[in-house]
This record gives sequence, structure tokens and C-alpha cells, in this order.
Amino acid sequence: MMKEPYIAAIGDACYDEYYSADSWVENGEKLLIRPMEKQAGNMIPNAASVMAAYGVHTYLINYMNDGAGNQELKRDLAAAGLDVTHIITDNRLPDAKCIIVLTPAERTVLVLDFPHPPRVLPPKTQEILRNAAYVYTTMVEMRRFENDLHQADDWRIHGAKLVFDVEASSFESPNDPLFARADVLCFNKGGFEKYVGKRDAEACIQNLLNRGCIVSVTLGADGCQCWDARSHVRLPGWRVNAIDTTGAGDTFNASLVCGLLQGKTLKAAAQFANAAAAHAITVLGPRGGAVSMDTVEAFINHCQKGMEQHGCL
Repeated sequence: MMKEPYIAAIGDACYDEYYSADSWVENGEKLLIRPMEKQAGNMIPNAASVMAAYGVHTYLINYMNDGAGNQELKRDLAAAGLDVTHIITDNRLPDAKCIIVLTPAERTVLVLDFPHPPRVLPPKTQEILRNAAYVYTTMVEMRRFENDLHQADDWRIHGAKLVFDVEASSFESPNDPLFARADVLCFNKGGFEKYVGKRDAEACIQNLLNRGCIVSVTLGADGCQCWDARSHVRLPGWRVNAIDTTGAGDTFNASLVCGLLQGKTLKAAAQFANAAAAHAITVLGPRGGAVSMDTVEAFINHCQKGMEQHGCL
């Protein structure tokens, strides 16, 4: 029997610790924050949780120490539907941490940065990545592997499609050779603006399309744009009562990839992803998008009917 296609997601996991404040601090001032809650998260696990909620078998591959906090974290990730059997123990690593401060006007994210020893994959994990339908990660995560370009080439030669979540902090130069290894590039607005720089945006996109790459750019409240070799999709943002925008981009990217995995056209996949991201921001927490596809479809139907309880105007 042929195995169902699956996704392998590579990225650090941690607890997202939520705090609230009346306003953000000015230079040199003290900020008083109030604890709210903590949730297992970080960029790649957030997206992976959405994929798993859609019923796609999703492996989370990362490296962490085996302390009590991370044992609890692995249980929470498994409870979210992720396959954590290929999380690799490395006791040289500290606990990862992400602090999110919510004010009435903005969201500020503080992420603990620490050096990572070069990563070497066990043979069984390498096979998981080679046989995945999609490998979903960031360029930062890729660079942590020994011979990152060889790894990317190896997975793609074996049939896996490589997806990068691209933010401005993900890369130093648009000439980074990892861009040429991507099958799907999911930019946020800042990442795309940095990638284009002073160049012509349409020419930059066309160069990526000529390589066979699918490109998406999320634009926050302004929606998204997506391109493949046959189409250009521009969608406005949904008008919703936003509670927490954390994880909206992760939800969009995960939903787009799952749509493509299902064989949807780019337009259909982008429409679903755009709606899923809108639904996600109506819920507190980075995994607000980790719901079933039926839930997203119901949200779409209700919003199209103008039902106020879903915050659609």
C-alpha cells in the first residue's frame, strides 16, 4: 500500500510566553508586564501544528536538550498532532524561549538567540526528509546543518519539495544560494522588500518563476499575492476583529502548502490560506490557526453571509 504523502517541518520549538502591557516602553524606561499564558510554539512548530490539524501527517524535526521542560514541550507538541519521533537530543543546547508582549497597539516578540552546534542528521531522519512531499523550514534552520546546500540538493533529488518561510532576518543577501534550491518561497512583506531591494520587483519574481518556484507574499491586513508559472493571484485581507496576529503568517504558509499538497490550484490554495490566516487572528495564541479544514470552510461561509459573531464586516 502506498504511504500517504507527508510533510517534514524543521525548526526550533519552545514555549511562547504571553504577557500584556498598557504600552510599549520608551528608551530607558521600565516596562511592567502581566503574565497571561504559555503555549508550545515558535514559527515552524506553529505552522506544523496547522498542517497536522488539517489531517496531514507532519513530522517535527529539531534538536533540543532532554531536560524536564523540553520533555513537557514534546508532550504538548505530540498532543497537537505532531510526530515528534525525530526530535533529536542535544544536551549542549539551552532551553529555547520566546516572549510575546501584547499592548493595545502592537505586538512585540523577544526571541532568545544562542549558538547552535553544526547539525548532523541520523540516517532514519535523513530518509524521512528525502521521502517527504514537502520539507518546510527557514533558511536560518538550513544553515545550521553541515553542508546545508548538499542537504537541500539531496532531499530534492529524492523528490521532496523544499519550502522556505522567509522573513527579513532569514537571509543576508538575495544572492544566497539557498534561494535557488527553493520550490516554494513564502515571504512576509518585510522579507520580500529586503529580497527585492532596489531591483525591479516584477523582474525578481519572474526570475524565481523561471526556476520553477512558487512565490507567496503575505501583506498583513492587506491580504496576499501569489505567483506560479501560470498565474498571479492577488487577494485582499479579510476584515475581522483581530485579537492576536501571532502566527497568522505561519497559518497562511501552512495552509497554502497543504492546499498544494491536495492538488489545489494556486488560486484555490491561496484563497483558503488567506481565510485561514484571518480566522487565526480572531483567537489568542500562535496556534489559533490549528483547526480543521472544515472549521476554516465554516468560517468562510459565515463571513460571506456577514455573520457578526465571526467579526466580519
